[in-house]
Amino acid sequence: MFKKPRYLVWGLVILVGVGLVGAGIWVIQQQTQLNARLAAIRAVGDPVTLPDLARPNGSPDDNAAVFLQRARIDIVPMMPVLNALTDDENYKAGKLTEEDRKKLKALMDAYPKAFKLIEEAGGCSVYDPQIDYTANPQAVVAAALADLTDIRAVINLLQVRSRLQVAEGQQHEALQTCLLLFRLARRYDGSQLMVNTLVACAARTAAVEAGNRVLRAGAVTDKDRQALETELARHDGLDGFIQALKKERACGVSSYNELKNPLSRPLFDTDECRYLDLVQEQIDLATQPYSEFVKSVN
Repeated sequence: MFKKPRYLVWGLVILVGVGLVGAGIWVIQQQTQLNARLAAIRAVGDPVTLPDLARPNGSPDDNAAVFLQRARIDIVPMMPVLNALTDDENYKAGKLTEEDRKKLKALMDAYPKAFKLIEEAGGCSVYDPQIDYTANPQAVVAAALADLTDIRAVINLLQVRSRLQVAEGQQHEALQTCLLLFRLARRYDGSQLMVNTLVACAARTAAVEAGNRVLRAGAVTDKDRQALETELARHDGLDGFIQALKKERACGVSSYNELKNPLSRPLFDTDECRYLDLVQEQIDLATQPYSEFVKSVN
């Protein structure tokens, strides 16, 4: 029977041993690099994982989310009528028929409590839906998505209300609705994940569109114009976007932790390092001119 030369056996053993040592060194390097990045995030006081996003329960009287959750009871039954209206070609063309105006006024008069609660939400200084950030990432994302669905309903409602007020010649009231939209967008911006901040951008766009309609429809008082200028100045910043990136990063880290096992950890650690670098690059670019962002993607 053929026997392998002893030096071949030992050569194979040495080769396997070197491979294992090399793999071990690589694993340790990936873990070290990842731990260094996570430590740097912690050092500046930013959230690292989803549980870090949890905040103590503040006063419900200063939490816009609390008031909007209460308003939801009345907003939900209003949405079928509003959705049918906004899908109509006349509405899309910027027109409200007399029949539509009567229908809308009756609908909004039937739910005065909803508007009162939304206005109270606009006067709050925080937006915190009190999501359970100790849950798994999938549950947290689902809760964030459910919350943005509710906010979109509020945006649609206020858009239609402003359109109705303009149609009825209520310039002051229409501008107040526009300002309310701006305030809610500012409160919601950066409150949760990036997808929620995209809805805050949509709310801001809706407020700009509503404000444009009001100003083009007729004169407003100097006081109302100054109130609009003051509110617009508060939107001249990227804090919400940056906060959303940091919260999205924490969600990403928690998601990676869910995926890892002893065999896959080194590969995921490598990928996670790249992910963290990418997010940090976007955070750094947020305050830079657009030309710098373009350079980064070319």
